[in-house]
Amino acid sequence: MERPALSIQDLLFLDERSRPLLHVPDFVLAHDEVCGVYGASRGGTNLFLSCISGMQRPDTGAISIYGVPLEFSASNKAPVGFMPRESGVFPDYTVAENIKLAIRHLLPRKPSLSERRRYGDRVLSMLKLQAWVHTPAKRLPDGVCQRLSLACALVHGPRLLVADDPWGRADIESRDLIERALRDHCDRGNTLLFASPREAEITAIATDICLFDQSTLVARGTLDHLREYLDARETIVVRVHDRAALLADRVGTLSGVLGCEERGDTVYIYASPDSIRLTRLAEHVQDLGLELLGMHIETPQLSEIYATVVGEGVGG
Repeated sequence: MERPALSIQDLLFLDERSRPLLHVPDFVLAHDEVCGVYGASRGGTNLFLSCISGMQRPDTGAISIYGVPLEFSASNKAPVGFMPRESGVFPDYTVAENIKLAIRHLLPRKPSLSERRRYGDRVLSMLKLQAWVHTPAKRLPDGVCQRLSLACALVHGPRLLVADDPWGRADIESRDLIERALRDHCDRGNTLLFASPREAEITAIATDICLFDQSTLVARGTLDHLREYLDARETIVVRVHDRAALLADRVGTLSGVLGCEERGDTVYIYASPDSIRLTRLAEHVQDLGLELLGMHIETPQLSEIYATVVGEGVGG
């Protein structure tokens, strides 16, 4: 049986006043799992990923990568690639020089010239960096610099990739290339742990989602599992041509309806799950002589789940 890609026990990181900045009692990431950390770009989220990369040493706790205890040092050569939130490249070095340094620093043994070329050519091609190889990193557009940072994290073929907001300030082309590179990493049977404050990026590729409340990991699971944290209700959205207030008054008295809200030509009905049939709502619209424009059950979004669990929005 394959060992877990990541195993954490009693991870605690304190500030200078011994207040917890990060607390993760137990965390296991299975091999080839894709886990996204969603939430505000502050607090425990960033520190969590930095500890896993070996760049930050916690006060207590243990971290193992594929069964090997992680060394907390800049010279760590564990099978983990790390893409930090801020640019993980040397600004005065060219793209090619940054790639060469990453290969030399991250591989546990000195690679041959042919190996270095093979490793480098692959990430340069995958992230379309060939045209920039002789350009210093400080002169790169933001999106290209994001791609270089990811290339440096991937160049040694890590089994576990940890990426803190890999899309960052990337442009449209770079965002697409970065997502393709992340998917390629996963398709090769590797493991990915990444963070993003943007819901679309998390739900696009993550099969498992983590939510942090300041310093503490408070929820983890699939999107469907996390929806269970919401109050037991569903939202039915009904659009009519006019007189939406009339429909709101009618459905607000129905059994199972917890609340009703009118916004322009749309009525939002909050009801107990499966208590209101759409066919019955259509009959009420018809009885009132209204023209039905559309009707559907709205699925709770990750941002709504986060606000419910954590008590504030991602931008808070």
